[in-house]
Amino acid sequence: MEKEGGWTTDEKGLERMESGFHGTARDVARIGLLYLIGGRDGSSAILPGSWFNDMQTVGTEKPAKNLDGRTWAYGLGWRVNLRESGDHAQCAIGNLGQFIYVSQKHEAVIVRHRLKSKWSDYDWTELFYDASTSSDLTH
Repeated sequence: MEKEGGWTTDEKGLERMESGFHGTARDVARIGLLYLIGGRDGSSAILPGSWFNDMQTVGTEKPAKNLDGRTWAYGLGWRVNLRESGDHAQCAIGNLGQFIYVSQKHEAVIVRHRLKSKWSDYDWTELFYDASTSSDLTH
């Protein structure tokens, strides 16, 4: 990690698992990069492949929902933005407006490390999609 990160805790000293993780934008982007490369470090699995399959599976237990004109599913802490084109993106969305946006098709990881704004979560993901698909960007 670039700087010390961690979890905020409750009054009993237990980590808040639904929120409270903190780290620099660069360190948070590393989580997105780990997701982008399938949870592997070369030939070594850091995260099991089944986790990725389970997270991305949409079915009766995790039905997709239409919110703000976009179709979303939720699995294992990540939101999946389902597009008719098949160009899906995965997002970890923080309680205060933070984002990790991952587009595997476009090999892009975008982090937003700010507090809430007038824009909805769905407006931000549309901006991130446009940025990840822009031909003006280089790797």
